[in-house]
Amino acid sequence: MVSTAAAELCHGPGYVIGPQVDAGEVSWVRAFVERKWRGVLTAKYPFLADKIAATSITDYHKLSHLIDHSSTWSKDSRLFTASEVDQLLGKLSVFGYLRDAFGPFQVADVEHLGHPEVYWRLVRPNHPDDVAGAHADAWFYTLTNDMPLDEQKRIVKVWFPVFSEPGVSGLSVAQETQKMDLKYSGEMRHGRMKPIMTDARAADIPLSALSLSAGQCVAFHIDLLHGGLSHKTDQTRVSIEFAIRLNAPLN
Repeated sequence: MVSTAAAELCHGPGYVIGPQVDAGEVSWVRAFVERKWRGVLTAKYPFLADKIAATSITDYHKLSHLIDHSSTWSKDSRLFTASEVDQLLGKLSVFGYLRDAFGPFQVADVEHLGHPEVYWRLVRPNHPDDVAGAHADAWFYTLTNDMPLDEQKRIVKVWFPVFSEPGVSGLSVAQETQKMDLKYSGEMRHGRMKPIMTDARAADIPLSALSLSAGQCVAFHIDLLHGGLSHKTDQTRVSIEFAIRLNAPLN
């Protein structure tokens, strides 16, 4: 039997939004990510240790000019370790919601790390290069990760805001575009094959901002067109991302 959530991903808007979580859980995950951020940054720039210790992650943009942002925050630097993922799995109610919505799953190891892959992302205000343009994750799974198509049919992507302003510094989606078979090509960037939108319909596809509170996840079809929101607020946006692998393909 196909779950309601799976039907929404395949035949509805292409995404489902999870419930709001309590303030204690939000505080815990914020502190967890901030410790990770501060540890990575201090290890790379020990001469800035005092300044880093005195700066919150939401004010990261106020010191990012002192470092090489792009090289510092490669995906490898933003991955949680196996033990950290275990802590997240044990603490965050989002994983229970996803099991209720989709049935049994495993957090996917897309990059073949040897453990479930969960990572986080920083988006500074007034830095549009920090966000990805409109894309579908399936394009990356095909071009960058060489994931077989039968495996992709079991994958659902999840985006989880940690520090964000609802509808302003989060995620945008183009409803029902998972049904469109959008065209794309690939180019080599930073040593890896990456996708580029080539579909002639792209300019006429509107993306709408999702209004998500901190800790309120969105799960979406990997063929859904989506993109991050560039923002002009006074805070750096922080989110967690991962993919889940279902026991059976989405229908």
